[in-house]
Amino acid sequence: MRVATATYKLEEDELRSERLGQGGHLLFWEAAEGGAGVLSQILEDPRAFETIANNALDICHFVEEKESCAKACYECLLSYSNQIDHAHLNRHVIKTWLEQLKDSVIERHHSHGDRQSQYERIKAQTDPNSSLENLVLDYIYEKGWKLPDAT
Repeated sequence: MRVATATYKLEEDELRSERLGQGGHLLFWEAAEGGAGVLSQILEDPRAFETIANNALDICHFVEEKESCAKACYECLLSYSNQIDHAHLNRHVIKTWLEQLKDSVIERHHSHGDRQSQYERIKAQTDPNSSLENLVLDYIYEKGWKLPDAT
């Protein structure tokens, strides 16, 4: 979270996250009313992960070593809101992952063809036994909203 707020000039309470399931997944959302569109910006910028990873490496003292930070400190990973996790936080655990993330490129696969053919393709993927699924898809289409990439 700290790297996202630093990279995209957000207030700490504008972006939120929550662990899902056994903690193997994170859900991020923009908590501020109206939002800053940061999550969309990340998806639209193919090099966003490179920027985020470089900033995270800097925040975690890998660009310029901070001798007083052994595993984590309040300048890098520790915060009031994650006190329950302080014993488990270790910046060294994520270093290799961040270095790999620097070489990542976001590729979004947009469906080809016009809106009508996209609607028909998705409609063919719906569960014929799910009237709700078809109803929601029809409603999205009729309102002119962005269609999902898949069912």
